[in-house]
Amino acid sequence: MANSEFEKNWRDKISEAVKGMRKNVEVLFPEDDREDLVFWSKNFMKGLKDKFTPDEIREIMCSASCHYPEGSLADLHELYVNTGDLKLVHKTFESNFKREIKEYKNLTDEQVDMIIEKGWGAAGILEGNTIVATKIPKEFHKYFEACTSEERNYFYCHCPRIREMLLKNESIDIEYCYCGAGFYKDIWEKITGKKVEVKVLKSIMNDDETCSIEISILED
Repeated sequence: MANSEFEKNWRDKISEAVKGMRKNVEVLFPEDDREDLVFWSKNFMKGLKDKFTPDEIREIMCSASCHYPEGSLADLHELYVNTGDLKLVHKTFESNFKREIKEYKNLTDEQVDMIIEKGWGAAGILEGNTIVATKIPKEFHKYFEACTSEERNYFYCHCPRIREMLLKNESIDIEYCYCGAGFYKDIWEKITGKKVEVKVLKSIMNDDETCSIEISILED
């Protein structure tokens, strides 16, 4: 677990965020590491809660998120700078997402329309300066073929740690899901160049059927 490239990159991001707060990274990554992903993740979150405030934990977890390809956001940023029209930018992003997700997930037009109607995926649903985005299932086709809620949750989640926990019928603090929320925070900060706040509204870790994130674009 600790030697994988994904884990190394993830821990590096966490370390940089913690160092930025002038805190000791070693309290989070002790030398007595273990290969049990569930054990490690639970103790990692315990270390965070012992040393940081809830707002700090969310900031740290957001910093560890995966990022949307920057090349796909550059044109949207330019469009926003030139027009200042968030509705236009969001609509353009939605159109781009529809085209990309259809090919990436091998979807039909009907499935793509369903995704957009539900607000699933990167674009989400825009209301004013707030966007609510619901994560799309990681394994889309298997998700809809699943027979149990446990199977659906597994095929829905994108996080390798959470998926491991689901296999073992374990759970973790909801603050962990701010890693996923950071994905959307990064998108809209890069598009608008403004400060963005995110809030986890729903999570399968809270027995919700989906994971939804509220993205608020703050005024200058």
